[in-house]
Amino acid sequence: MIGTHRWNLVFGMIAMIFTFLVSVSHNVLWTSLIGSIYSFLIAFIMGFFFRWVLGTVVGMKDMHLNVQSNPEDSLMDKGNNLDMTTPGEEEEIHRILKDHLTPQKEGDDEFVPLNPPKLVTKEKIDPEDLAKVLRHLSEE
Repeated sequence: MIGTHRWNLVFGMIAMIFTFLVSVSHNVLWTSLIGSIYSFLIAFIMGFFFRWVLGTVVGMKDMHLNVQSNPEDSLMDKGNNLDMTTPGEEEEIHRILKDHLTPQKEGDDEFVPLNPPKLVTKEKIDPEDLAKVLRHLSEE
């Protein structure tokens, strides 16, 4: 958690004073005091929740930075992070890139342009058949 219990007391007191000032003009003094005590308790408990959330978020951020800087230093973070790389993966990538990017010394491998197959068109269709198909489709 971030901070101390003083923050909870401050939030509780602010909520209690605000609730009392708002409700004293519309309620009896005793009802206003009870309502302000309830608002103090709710704000005090919510202060714990917010301090916990902030501590968790900041703690995770610090943990993430510490693990990335030197993973061997913190034993408390062990098991909390997942390493998505496999051993030797970087060496394999470097080897593949080196093989493909270095010029070939053999003279046998020359550039051969791609020869895709030519597109074949259908025979020309009779205009009368096209008209029949068009009439048939327009009737439906």
